[in-house]
Amino acid sequence: MDSRGLSAVERRIETLVEGSFARLFSGRLQPREVAVHLARALEDNADLATDGSRIAPNHFTVRLNPEDLAAISSAQPGLGRIIGDTVIAMAADAGLRLDDTPIIKLVAESSLARRSISISASFQERNLRATQAMRPVSASPVVPEHRPRNPQLIQGSLQTFPLTRHVINIGRRHDNHIVIDDPRVSRVHVQIRLRYGHYVLYDLQSTGGTQVNGQHVKECILNPGDVISLAGVLLVYIEDEASTGHDLRNVSSTAADLDAHAESETSAKDNDPTL
Repeated sequence: MDSRGLSAVERRIETLVEGSFARLFSGRLQPREVAVHLARALEDNADLATDGSRIAPNHFTVRLNPEDLAAISSAQPGLGRIIGDTVIAMAADAGLRLDDTPIIKLVAESSLARRSISISASFQERNLRATQAMRPVSASPVVPEHRPRNPQLIQGSLQTFPLTRHVINIGRRHDNHIVIDDPRVSRVHVQIRLRYGHYVLYDLQSTGGTQVNGQHVKECILNPGDVISLAGVLLVYIEDEASTGHDLRNVSSTAADLDAHAESETSAKDNDPTL
């Protein structure tokens, strides 16, 4: 992991994996996988409030193979409460506001293979006095999240992709938010998420790999002027000139030069279009 990509949520995951959380699942599930699924469901489904703060979802559905669920629930009757406490801690780490106590629903899903897990999150209105499963949460005031000014990706000859979402998928498949129709790019190659006022790039186990400024990365905070390589297809991350002081003409020229260089290096390589 790139050192710039470390965050409070990742540190929380490490703490969970190393602590009592690791013993909750009776050896049937990987605690790291559970923690990562939970963090992603929490962040990917957060909503933006009118005051600029981000609100955490309040309802989580945890789907497990029926055999796994029966065994884990028998060994840990309070599993839902423990996962709920974990959600509260993760929300605090991520700077998300909790308007009420999260409810955790454990569901047996026969279509899931053993030792697999699926977690979804949503917002649901409810009568807290009737359904509350844990203690009420006193949410601390959240400072509105700083957003980069006019963040964009540039490809080739000034083709630009404005970044307007909190979560952006990039790849060759046509249901991505940004579609790059190049055989070197995987169907879903990378994801970019807005976190702590910065966009963070995640490689999604792509076949050709991802580099930022020539360094292979799995996760990296993006800074203005960073050159991203998706298996040789180059993008440049920029923000508004007024907030960064970057000369976009120089960035654009660099992108074009690097793109031409990458094309010359990869023109003789065979690429599998099914990747």
